[in-house]
Amino acid sequence: MIPEDAPVPGDTSLLRRVHPSEIVWDDNDGCPRPGSGVFKDPEMSVHLGDVLQDEDRAPETVLAGKPTYSLVSLTAAFVESEQQEVRRRPIDEDQSHGEVCGEKPRGRCRLFARTAEFVVLETNSLKPEVLAKMQSAAADGEDAAPAA
Repeated sequence: MIPEDAPVPGDTSLLRRVHPSEIVWDDNDGCPRPGSGVFKDPEMSVHLGDVLQDEDRAPETVLAGKPTYSLVSLTAAFVESEQQEVRRRPIDEDQSHGEVCGEKPRGRCRLFARTAEFVVLETNSLKPEVLAKMQSAAADGEDAAPAA
């Protein structure tokens, strides 16, 4: 068990649940990403990957009871480089709970949204326009594949 006052190593994954309505299509990168609003809370709740690993839990377990949600990840080192503090804040039902604390102006939220990587992308619950763009991009990729 990791003590509550232990520092969070820089390579620790910080996992954030994302409601399907908060997933947008990024025309620049040609892929879905979380909207910047996902990261706006000054005391943003996350799940700490080091605790999940210590408890021998897969990251997907933090989605229990939220079958339509997706899961994204940033590293502790990255958010700390953006003037954020990562805190362990275990709660009774989840010892992996933590917070990313600090001001999150619009530009920082956008940076977090562009940098976050999907750990789980629940495509069955995406907004129709995002799903359509994903399907179109996948079809375009198949069209561009070299012939065997």
